[in-house]
Amino acid sequence: MIALLAPALLFFSNALMHITLFTRLPEISSAAGLDKAGLGLALLGLPIGTVLALPIAGRLNDRLGPHVAAPTMLLVNTLMMPLFALVPWLAIGLLFASYSFVRTILEVAQNMVALASSVAPAFPFFRAAMASGQWGCSSDRSPRVCWRGPGRRHCGTRSSPAPPSFS
Repeated sequence: MIALLAPALLFFSNALMHITLFTRLPEISSAAGLDKAGLGLALLGLPIGTVLALPIAGRLNDRLGPHVAAPTMLLVNTLMMPLFALVPWLAIGLLFASYSFVRTILEVAQNMVALASSVAPAFPFFRAAMASGQWGCSSDRSPRVCWRGPGRRHCGTRSSPAPPSFS
């Protein structure tokens, strides 16, 4: 379980910063002197930053390693947060694009950290079911576990007996 602590802290910190930013949008827009249209144009920087970061996020994480890239990008995003209250209205769109650029690299890195920690034998059945696409939901949205045997497929509810071993 200790192996899951680092990804959990990364996801929690990232979510906390992201939620904090978007709950403070009214104060940010009033401090920058933006009306609703100006705020909408400034928020257009978010997808622009994401699109610009996606081609290099994987290579940067490969070069630095996700265990270095994730905390570094989290620190950079943390340092960017106070700037939203300080920048003039002309630079707020650029700041949103920069925030999204760094956050996209952070998202890729934290997913790589989470994947690396799931390689540890914490939940072998769940990991095997997710990897093989056999965990899903039925059309009535009730959770089901599905597994395949030789020439058959069985889907049961949570109260079903444990699936056969994959060995």
